[in-house]
Amino acid sequence: MTFSFKGNFENVMPAGQWKTLTVAGLYSMTIQEIELRETKAGNERALFRLRVADGEHKDTPVTFGINIPTSDDDFVWRYWMTLLISLGADENKLRQNPTIEGDKLIGKTGYVNYTPAPPDDGTGSKKFAQFLWITQQQFKTQQTMTEGSSFNVAPAAVVEESGNGAGSTDPLDYLEI
Repeated sequence: MTFSFKGNFENVMPAGQWKTLTVAGLYSMTIQEIELRETKAGNERALFRLRVADGEHKDTPVTFGINIPTSDDDFVWRYWMTLLISLGADENKLRQNPTIEGDKLIGKTGYVNYTPAPPDDGTGSKKFAQFLWITQQQFKTQQTMTEGSSFNVAPAAVVEESGNGAGSTDPLDYLEI
């Protein structure tokens, strides 16, 4: 006897083909795709599928997420501004309150000081990689500073809690950049 099943391989990467970025450091990353998701708390979240643009880890895929602002005083605005400036947006033009269209960000390259997610500690709590988006000039300066040294430029863990209130157990409600 043999078997039969209907295949659904639309979003499946072949075994052994997937690799992830496991080394902390400075990277230029290009946006490949952007997907809008909903968090468990009901907020919208932009999920960026990135690839390392050059160097030893070129083409390594990485995923980055950031919540869509829900009010004029939402704390995520500062992270969006940092991301957009890293992608080449002019800070003064951003202050004129333009409409941000996700599709227009696809193909853009930004600069990141990246720290991979810590290993599972057995507690069941989800760990996330840290993304510190920086300008191209900061990227070049930090690269120059670290060439030939053992200085670790990886950022300390930064965890910001969303405005949904303390005690939330939704891992997507925490924005780590």
